[in-house]
Amino acid sequence: MKNASPIVEEIREHQREVWNKFSSGWKQWDNFVMHFLRPVGEELIQSVALKDDYLVLDVATGTGEPGMTAASIVKRGKVIGTDLSEKMIDIARENAETRKISNYTPVICDAGQLPFHDDYFDAAMARFGFMFFPDMLLCAKEMCRVLKKTGKISTSVWSGPEKNPWASLIIGIVNKMTGVEPPPPDMPGLFRCAKPGFMPVLRLTWRNC
Repeated sequence: MKNASPIVEEIREHQREVWNKFSSGWKQWDNFVMHFLRPVGEELIQSVALKDDYLVLDVATGTGEPGMTAASIVKRGKVIGTDLSEKMIDIARENAETRKISNYTPVICDAGQLPFHDDYFDAAMARFGFMFFPDMLLCAKEMCRVLKKTGKISTSVWSGPEKNPWASLIIGIVNKMTGVEPPPPDMPGLFRCAKPGFMPVLRLTWRNC
């Protein structure tokens, strides 16, 4: 991965292994999880104001959403969904085939090294991906690089654990039972971007790079 430090590479490979390992369980609960997350995906799609001929990038697409929903809107366009995990991409491809969505293409790649030309996409989305990117600034700059000057980026991250007891309680119990310490605040994790004002500062930083 270009411009990546050894620690970033290490985190990246660990994440790929973890997502591949849990992909089968994710597939089993995919309908439930996608229903739970659907309002966020709809908000991201609305924010980028899609037109029916747009070329759209869905970073950290996972099992295919919100990319496939976007594909149903850009009927004369196309959506490319990217993810680090080969097995998650396999599920996304299977979901697209099952739903007969022909203008959605899943691609295996890292968000910090997108295999696309400059000024390529009309819109880009990342639903709950940024907090897991080892180098968030690098990934943000990559998304900006492949986005047209008139394009829009829409992202979402989780708020703090106090507003997400469904996750914080489970994580706390697992950590207590396994003796695992929670990750440092600056390391990839569910609530890494939760601090108020964090994402606006990141946006200003990458726009000025």
